Amino acid sequence: MTMFDTEVVKKYVSKDIKDVEPLDRETYAPDGMTALYDAVCITVKEVEEELKKVKGKTAVVTVILTDGEENSSQEYTQKELSAKIKELQKGNWSFVFLGANQDSWATAQKWGIHAGNIANFSMGTDQQVKSAFASVGRGTVASVNYMASLGDDDKLQVSDFFQGQKDASEE
Repeated sequence: MTMFDTEVVKKYVSKDIKDVEPLDRETYAPDGMTALYDAVCITVKEVEEELKKVKGKTAVVTVILTDGEENSSQEYTQKELSAKIKELQKGNWSFVFLGANQDSWATAQKWGIHAGNIANFSMGTDQQVKSAFASVGRGTVASVNYMASLGDDDKLQVSDFFQGQKDASEE
């Protein structure tokens, strides 16, 4: 998990879930600008380094959740992010994009993310935000189950994370 605003502020890569502070209104308060390209690229590079330590075939699902469009990255560009996503999706990486306050499909498809892995969500009410997170949870469980069912020679990738549901805040 990487939290970011104008810059990348907190990263939890290869951390035990017990060492990650719970998200609530105190620990997660979106504000500032949106360094989206930096947050994704920096995190992906760290995960790639961690994966070098793992033996065997590993699948990675990267969920990008943002309430704003890119407007403050300093290290990476849209072109670099798109190239990295396209490169990794040829292997065993799946990218998921969940966006609020924007055209999520237009944004994520520019980067090469599969249409079935893109959804909008609304930050209008606490229930809508909870519903969006529940949708990510359901997609994660379904993805893990799907990947576990594949053989060693199969490509461990998910291309319909949201299972046809395009608005992740609807129940």
